[in-house]
Amino acid sequence: MFPYNSKAKLTRDDYLFLKDDVKIDNYSQSSNLSRATQRSMLEIYNRVLKRKKQFTSCSPCAWALVSELKKLTKDYETLSSN
Repeated sequence: MFPYNSKAKLTRDDYLFLKDDVKIDNYSQSSNLSRATQRSMLEIYNRVLKRKKQFTSCSPCAWALVSELKKLTKDYETLSSN
């Protein structure tokens, strides 16, 4: 079960940005996340999930953001294939 509203979903532009520009699938816990990339990802995260998460230099926090967005991209792919 996902910890977010099941109605929360990415737009096509969000999905393409995360997959093609950010290449979110290539990120792991040992990856460095630039400030600009993290801010862009936060914008998407906060808008889609209706949250108010703030920028942080905390590595585990940044990884949690990446993990949540990876789940959203997987959800988008599942919904798009149906």
